[in-house]
Amino acid sequence: MVPVSVVIITYNEARNIAACTKRAKLITDDIIIVDSGSRDGTLNIARELQVKILERAWDGYGNNKNKGIDAAKYNWILSIDADELPDHELIAQLHSLDFNDIHSVYDFNFKVYFNSKLIRYGSWGNDHQIRLFNRAHARWLEVPVHEKLIFSKAVTVKRLTGNIHHYSVNSISEYSS
Repeated sequence: MVPVSVVIITYNEARNIAACTKRAKLITDDIIIVDSGSRDGTLNIARELQVKILERAWDGYGNNKNKGIDAAKYNWILSIDADELPDHELIAQLHSLDFNDIHSVYDFNFKVYFNSKLIRYGSWGNDHQIRLFNRAHARWLEVPVHEKLIFSKAVTVKRLTGNIHHYSVNSISEYSS
C-alpha cells in the first residue's frame, strides 16, 4: 500500500461510492468519507466497505475536505469525489512515487464524462487538477464553492500522466435539475 490517505466527500452518492472506494483500496488502507447527510444508502455502503466515516453538516467543499484531511492517518492526501475514479496507470504511478519529496504537489489529467460520453474539447476536455499533496504544505481554501488548493511558493507542481475519470453528469435531466 501507498502512504496516502484518500479523502472522499459525499452527499447521496450510493450510485458511485462502492466503485470509488474499491478503486481507492488499490492505493491505500486509509480511506476517509466525509458525508453531509446522505439519505440514499451511501453510508450503509461505506460501512460495508469498512472505511472511516465522518458525518457532518455541509459546510462547503473546502471545509469538508479539510475535515477529512484532519482525520487522515497519513500526511499525503489524495482528494477525490465519489464520482471520480483513478485509472490503473495513475494507481501504478502512485505506487512508484517518492513520498519523501514533501515539497511537491501532483496534478492529474481529468477525463470528464457527460451522459456517459467523454468530453474531448473545451475546458472539460482538457481538465487537469492538483489532487495529491502533503497536508503539511497544502490545504483547501475554505469557501462554499469552487474550492481551490492553496500551498506555499516553495512547493513544486508536478504532473502525472495517469487519469482521473470523472463521471460528472449522468443524464440531461440530472444536468437541468
